[in-house]
Amino acid sequence: MTRYSLTMIAATFLLAGCHAHKFKEGETLEKQSRPLQAAASYESFAVNRPEAPEAPEAFFRAARLYADLGLCARSAPLYERLLRHYPDFREREKAERGLFVCPDYFPLDRAKVWKYGDSQTGGQNATQIYSVTARGKGWMEADVSLLAGETLVQKTERRYELKDMDLFETTGPSTTLMLSYPVEAGKTWTTSEGGNRLFMRVDRTGVKVTVRGGDFDNCAKVRRAIAGMPSWIYEYYAPGVGRVLTTVAGDDFENRVTELIDYEQEKD
Repeated sequence: MTRYSLTMIAATFLLAGCHAHKFKEGETLEKQSRPLQAAASYESFAVNRPEAPEAPEAFFRAARLYADLGLCARSAPLYERLLRHYPDFREREKAERGLFVCPDYFPLDRAKVWKYGDSQTGGQNATQIYSVTARGKGWMEADVSLLAGETLVQKTERRYELKDMDLFETTGPSTTLMLSYPVEAGKTWTTSEGGNRLFMRVDRTGVKVTVRGGDFDNCAKVRRAIAGMPSWIYEYYAPGVGRVLTTVAGDDFENRVTELIDYEQEKD
């Protein structure tokens, strides 16, 4: 065996070791809340080590992180490779949904608890807590508790379901079309809530929102208006999180009403 051959073999093993390290690096970066760098590390591992047992998981994690950052053009090819080459992947249903629902502005498969508070006092006067009680393929149910201070005022049940790329919210007999995918600026639709006809419109995407629960990039700003009313409501949705801010607005004003205080999601 020539010196050149030995050098090439050594280089190959060294390179393989570097690529293998990328998966652990991705895990570390993800724990450090550095999603873009973590996604890049997972992607590097999966692309260069497609035969490794961790490869499908790396494809999945990279795709999901890119999607949560609103980088759908980078997320979609990874989901496609995952679905094409690893048909037995344990989270195949989530990968299929992730491919078509991007960014995911209402994570049915991950959300656990949302806690909202009135914007004026940060929840001292009023809080609203959504606690997920059940979930399945494309649906989720939650108990919603409304508190004044520490006193429970009302408790209701809500169901969220994704049908044909539309996300519906059901409360009692009323079902409302919340979001229609893909969520793009200028998109409109009509729906109803509590007997009122609503006119919905995605006013903007890519909005940065800061609330007590954190800073959120790439948010969608969705208007819901009742015909004939001089004011309307804006709801801001963050990728991978859900609704983070609600405001009341008119022709020359916009005032905060409720905002995300805390958010919990299921661990992968």
